Amino acid sequence: MLRRATCIKLIKIFSFGTGLILLCVFVFEFLVIKHGLFSERTDVSTTLFAEMLQAEQQQEYWEQKVVSLGRLQRRDFSKFRAARRWAFDSDRCAALKEKLTFFDRPLSQEEKEYPLAYGMLVYDNAMQIYLLLSAIYQPQNAYCIAVDAKSSDQFKADMDLLADCFPNIFVMQISQVEWYTYSVVRGVWNCLKYLSQLDHPWKYYQYLSGVDLPLKTNLEMVRIFKQLNGTVNTDIRSIPLDRIQRVVNKSSPLKLYKSSLSALLSRESIDGMTQSQKVRDLLIFAQQLDCPDEALWATILGNPEELVLPGTFNGSAFYNRTLEEQQRLPRRCGYQEKANWIRNVTVEEPFALRSFYISRYQVWVFTPNTRCHGKYTHFSCVYGILDLSELIARPELVAHKFYLSVEPACYFCIYHLVRQRALDGERQRLFKGQVYSQLPHVQMSRGMNPKDTKFYFTNCLMDD
Repeated sequence: MLRRATCIKLIKIFSFGTGLILLCVFVFEFLVIKHGLFSERTDVSTTLFAEMLQAEQQQEYWEQKVVSLGRLQRRDFSKFRAARRWAFDSDRCAALKEKLTFFDRPLSQEEKEYPLAYGMLVYDNAMQIYLLLSAIYQPQNAYCIAVDAKSSDQFKADMDLLADCFPNIFVMQISQVEWYTYSVVRGVWNCLKYLSQLDHPWKYYQYLSGVDLPLKTNLEMVRIFKQLNGTVNTDIRSIPLDRIQRVVNKSSPLKLYKSSLSALLSRESIDGMTQSQKVRDLLIFAQQLDCPDEALWATILGNPEELVLPGTFNGSAFYNRTLEEQQRLPRRCGYQEKANWIRNVTVEEPFALRSFYISRYQVWVFTPNTRCHGKYTHFSCVYGILDLSELIARPELVAHKFYLSVEPACYFCIYHLVRQRALDGERQRLFKGQVYSQLPHVQMSRGMNPKDTKFYFTNCLMDD
């Protein structure tokens, strides 16, 4: 049996990444295996909800001893797959809040005065969604969850429990969602309209997938959003021709760009776009497109001459500059150069910028010179434990994607490390996040010529 002091010694002996991974594997074993989430035991009293936080004080819980490594290799997930059928005792809300540690008050006055908003489109895996929400939940924030009509009755009940237990979580049932179709946009947009019309002073919006996990604390996000200063953050690419092949009416109301559904949008931008007739025309046109959710944010916000909204930017100039910058960089970074870049940080600025897009970190199978230590699913990396040291140093706000059936130690280690940072008030006060003001969306909003704006912040291409 290894004690916490032994783990600390291991970090000193091994390199940073290796030591951190070892420590987190131990933490994972205590949090998850010891407490039954992935064990072979069948008594519900030994599952996550029954035992995860028995210590009276949260800090005591995180500092308890860890257990041996043996059972990590077994990976018997039958217990977890059955978790969606669990029923709480008399007070289900109290059990949910206690066992998954939803914060019941803002961790700082600054966070209280700068609430955030989140939108999600979900279908299954209630346990992972509960865990994600417990990672991002703050009582001053606003949350909208759109539940796919084809979800099981049990899953719908699990989501309704969130609305029953938390006044700032709104759950809506939407029509059946089929990926790659307009139904995705409809679900996301319904939540967006709800949040826009909500009598709530939230400042910035993020869209989350159920298999995302935050890499930043709530306070870190607040300070990063303040640096964005009302601008948006989205990626931008040319729209693939095969996306519009079956379009009958080729005349789009706005020039089309491709971008991820994951973006950072200001309240003013969202209020403007939900009230715009031009945007409504675009949504009607998008019903003809293949994968229209990837023709949403950059198209709406990248056409300032046709659509005047807060946070818009010149999409054509922006996209052309990304191509020029990629050509400027002489080669792709080697792994040692990436490691050196990660180390070039301070307590006040612990996250070094790499590229202009900081909403979500995702590794694709076709991106050269990248590694996925978990496995690829639908061409996208499902992270494993050896991805941990890279993930915690990323400047992006969230990472995509994690499956609790694929090396779940990575998921729980990041969950634990980010929560520990959130609870470390002294360290959080030091964080500034001023490097995020160097992002091109911000610089161009202040009048900088796109030709003088940096889109990549290294001397070699980081494959972001």
